[in-house]
Amino acid sequence: MKKGFVFYSALILLFLSMANSMNAQSYNEENALLLHSFRTPQSLIFNPSLFPENNKVYVTLPGAGLHFVSPASLGDFLHYDANQDLTILDFNQLCDQLSESNKLRLGMDVNLLGFGFKINRMFFTFSSRIAADFSMGLPSSTIDFLRKGNIDANGNPIESMDIVDGDLLNCQAYNEIAIGGGYELSKLGLTVGARLKLLNGLLNLTTDQTKIELQTSSDYSNLRANVSYQLNMASVAEFDTNWNPDIHFGDIINPFNSNNGVAFDLGAKYEMGPITISASLINLSAGIHWKQNAYKVVPKNGNTSFEFDGLNMSSLVNGGSINTDSIMNTFKDKMDSLALDRNNDLDYWHYIPTQIYVGANYTFNNLLRGGLTLHGQLDKGLFCKRNDGDVKSGNTFRFNTTLTAGVNVFNWLEVTLGNSFVFDGGKADFFNPGAALVFTPGTVFQIYLVTDYISSIYIVDNKAFNCKIGINLLFGKNKKEE
Repeated sequence: MKKGFVFYSALILLFLSMANSMNAQSYNEENALLLHSFRTPQSLIFNPSLFPENNKVYVTLPGAGLHFVSPASLGDFLHYDANQDLTILDFNQLCDQLSESNKLRLGMDVNLLGFGFKINRMFFTFSSRIAADFSMGLPSSTIDFLRKGNIDANGNPIESMDIVDGDLLNCQAYNEIAIGGGYELSKLGLTVGARLKLLNGLLNLTTDQTKIELQTSSDYSNLRANVSYQLNMASVAEFDTNWNPDIHFGDIINPFNSNNGVAFDLGAKYEMGPITISASLINLSAGIHWKQNAYKVVPKNGNTSFEFDGLNMSSLVNGGSINTDSIMNTFKDKMDSLALDRNNDLDYWHYIPTQIYVGANYTFNNLLRGGLTLHGQLDKGLFCKRNDGDVKSGNTFRFNTTLTAGVNVFNWLEVTLGNSFVFDGGKADFFNPGAALVFTPGTVFQIYLVTDYISSIYIVDNKAFNCKIGINLLFGKNKKEE
């Protein structure tokens, strides 16, 4: 009892230590609807101490997952006016939905072969997968600029503001091979687990050192845009001078390329009669060191500036019509200085987001189980390594809360229903249902299906979506199940 109290007290202190980087509850890429499952080994994804209760051996066959998160749904800012037969864009309402931590996110993962087995109180696990994530966002100053322009609350020009920063674009795909294990301390009711992950990068795109700064003169007569950008790019595919890739399937499945990193998962489960409490830290990592076919894409003439001294409207408007040639010529000279140049003398690090899961469930009987889960994510990792070799702590902590109810409808069918509470973009959203189905028609074959954030059947009203499907093979009964 005392050891469990110390563990969870330390975890609470960890959350409090991140208070300065916390954001409101938001849509996370994946909720752990299978965290409190009776029988599926997918619980191990979220906590390496949660070995399946019902079987001693399992094999996971290929499966796939997809997640999508948007800062605003189409219905938030597009409205149809039946009287005018027009679709209206409400720009102010769009800005109301945006915040610095809310980004457009898209990701997928493909689970390859995995297995696990239990010997007395010890268990061992192996898994392999391919994961890909894409995110795009804007700093809060950009949102202010879109809403208010380049003037402050008193009507005075803002002399300088950043409208784009280095977190504009992040794209990463990698292989993962994981080896884990755990031990049951049955007298204490405690189970601990850990997992080591070997990461091998396939593709990375990041704009870490990109910046656009706007400067406004005191009399509004001049607007200067200082542009500095650097696109870091690395891949197992080699690109020629025309950016045509040379892709080989063997490079994609090769787990030992030059882009590598290491991550750790830690987890624990504490049982007190019908109550089970679990906690885990997933992806403790300095990130992936990208070295293979790594390029730095920069302006040919170095950083550049645009100066707009005003536009001669008589040259742009002729006889009540817009002279598009004049507009294009005005900006062509500016864009020519943004021609790209690449340099392959580069290697750099890129972070892996750290996830935190804290769950509690109550088993009423062999048929019904209720649960509560807090899922948090540090978008830049709990700690990550910079290009200069220093290690820095992550930031932007997003979290949400999910209530679940698991029901063993039959011996071969388990249904988990959940609902997530989100306060996102300045608006509370209390209805984000999800469901997980686990079919085990025989003693060996198992199919699982998870869908989440299905608050509406209309695509235009959804801000997030998550789904996962896969197959398991189960062998051997646990004594607890018997």
